[in-house]
This record gives sequence, C-alpha cells and structure tokens, in this order.
Amino acid sequence: MNRPSAILFRRALPPVVMLLTMLLAAGCGTIGNGTVTLDEKDGGRTCSVVPGDAVNIFLTANPTTGYQWHWEIRGDAVRQESEEFLPPAASDHLVGAPGSIQLNLRAVKPGTATVTARYYRPWETFRPDHDRQIIFTIRVKAEQP
Repeated sequence: MNRPSAILFRRALPPVVMLLTMLLAAGCGTIGNGTVTLDEKDGGRTCSVVPGDAVNIFLTANPTTGYQWHWEIRGDAVRQESEEFLPPAASDHLVGAPGSIQLNLRAVKPGTATVTARYYRPWETFRPDHDRQIIFTIRVKAEQP
C-alpha cells in the first residue's frame, strides 16, 4: 500500500468500525437501550420502541448530485427532532463521495408511525420507477410496568 493510501485507510477505519458496531448493536426491534438505529436494509420492516426512545435513520446521500431525501411522517407516535448530513469520513480526499443523511426521531406516545423517505431532486417530480423510496414503520408500545 503506498503512503497516501495507508494514511487514508488509517483515517477512515475507526469511523467505519464505530458505525458498523453501532448498527450491529442497535438493530431494528431492539427495545430498552433508548436508541434504535435503522438504515436502508430495515425498510419495509416494523420496528418497536417505547416512549422516550430515539429512532435514528441513516440513509446514503450524495447532495453533489442534486438528489435529496424528502421525509413524510404519518402518525403522531413519533416526532422529528433533527436532520443532519454526515460527510464521508475522508471527505478531504474524496470530492463528490456520498455520505449519509441522519434523521433523528423521538418516540412520544403509544401508536404507530410510518416514515416514508423519497430520494429525488427537488426541482423534479418524484417518479417511483426512477427514484428511490424506503418506508419504515415504527410501533411505539406502552412502557412495561
């Protein structure tokens, strides 16, 4: 491995290992640790949490292409707290590389919420045959006594 590649690898490895560890530890349907982490592979599944839990959705995004994630939240069992773009770990070396968008939700009361994420350019109309869509179902259960 040449020297610049080794430096890039050393810089990128810790954040990648940390993200993979978080994803394996938090998985969909985990109740009780306070945070559930979801990503593309969790689309179409139902995830269960209790009031007060955080639900963090991570989706690959590349704003340099003009595409953005557009969110629709149906149901009042969760509320949106924030949304943040996370650049790639080695952004100073990889111009135009994709990062992730993180949508942070909070479970507020028992019920069900559906989060629909659509990835398209805002100046175009969403086209299901061309653009991406991922649906997450979040069931907020009453806390156990």
